Amino acid sequence: MYAPSSSGRYRINILSGLDITNNAILSLYNDHYVSAETVVEYLEWLRQDHYKYLKRPLYLVLDNARYQKCDLVALTAKRLKVELIYLPAYSPNLNLIERLWKHMKKVLARNFFPDKSNFLKAIENLLDLINTEDYQEKLQSLFNIEFQAFDKSRILTW
Repeated sequence: MYAPSSSGRYRINILSGLDITNNAILSLYNDHYVSAETVVEYLEWLRQDHYKYLKRPLYLVLDNARYQKCDLVALTAKRLKVELIYLPAYSPNLNLIERLWKHMKKVLARNFFPDKSNFLKAIENLLDLINTEDYQEKLQSLFNIEFQAFDKSRILTW
């Protein structure tokens, strides 16, 4: 007896932000490449649909992906009064949304998706579920902002 497996790789790119005031996940996704234009679309969507009050700055914490640090994104952010804050390089542990990706991969890996449309529907359903009241306890544990820190260790050299 054989278990079904995918015949190829389905890729869905998700740009998401965590609104820390209410634990809402704000997501846009596509099935092609993420580029500076995609980030600009996300910033405009945030301002147009979620944070319309331009007199109040919007702070967005980003990793150091090249398409997020270009002039087009910086100029758009300035125009929309979005303050871009970049995490230190190679620090995915500080990026809270990475915890959501890990959780989603774990949940989705338990299933077989015969085609891209079923895969996309599963992602959409999970993103919708994440923003429900029933999921808040799970989100609280995922987005706990307590980090483990280590004291400096001695390194022996010979």
